[in-house]
Amino acid sequence: MNLKVNIPLSDEFLAGQIKKDRKHLWHLSAPRSGSTWVTTMLGNILKYKIVPLVPSFDRREQEIDLRTLTAFNDDNIFSPHQHCRASQMTITIMQRFNIKPIVQIRDIFDTVISLKEYIAKGNTNLAMAYINREYNYLSDEEQLNFVIDMVLPWYFNFLGTWFEYQHPNDNKNRVKYVIYDDLVKDTLGTIKGILEYIGESREEEELNQIIETVGKMNTEKNIAKAGRGKQLSQTQRDKIIKMSEYYSNIDFSPIGIEY
Repeated sequence: MNLKVNIPLSDEFLAGQIKKDRKHLWHLSAPRSGSTWVTTMLGNILKYKIVPLVPSFDRREQEIDLRTLTAFNDDNIFSPHQHCRASQMTITIMQRFNIKPIVQIRDIFDTVISLKEYIAKGNTNLAMAYINREYNYLSDEEQLNFVIDMVLPWYFNFLGTWFEYQHPNDNKNRVKYVIYDDLVKDTLGTIKGILEYIGESREEEELNQIIETVGKMNTEKNIAKAGRGKQLSQTQRDKIIKMSEYYSNIDFSPIGIEY
């Protein structure tokens, strides 16, 4: 009896199919960190092939789909924003396929406010927590508590894994961090830093024009203002700080947690 055995293609084999000097920039982000804004600007600036590394969103974990990595083998690629944690498999894939990650983060207290408002608009199909219609009947305070209790554990998972791979204060060039407050204060400087990281440069006039154009688009920006987390009660802030204290070896100051 002849049995046909289908052996899946390994990531090593797939990596061998792409052009060795292909540039691949991957935009990772914590949700509600201005990632749609940055992804739109980078797509217009780089003009690389846009290749998402996840086949769908909704409630699924946004892990890399290996099939996407062989698209346009000879072209430079930009993979738009994705909420993916730094597992060992993800790191191995990045290294084998020469993918350069930028990781976008934001003050955690501001994030809670933005998330509450985002969910209130009907955006309930998140991978970070199960949200059903009962959320709409909660008071404002209860909705904030829901975000803190149910969604933020995923955030610390995301942040902890990337900070372990490279903390924002380290200079190992494994990751380029984009911090939301810096982005708002100096959009041009932030974008130029990303381009330098990927080995690209553009004229400031071109960059300013794209920044201005994208700024007028609907990129899911809400108020785009730092310090909104001051609306949280001290009890709510203390609860978030308590979560961070389980990771006493990690400096969370880049997301606004100071001890």
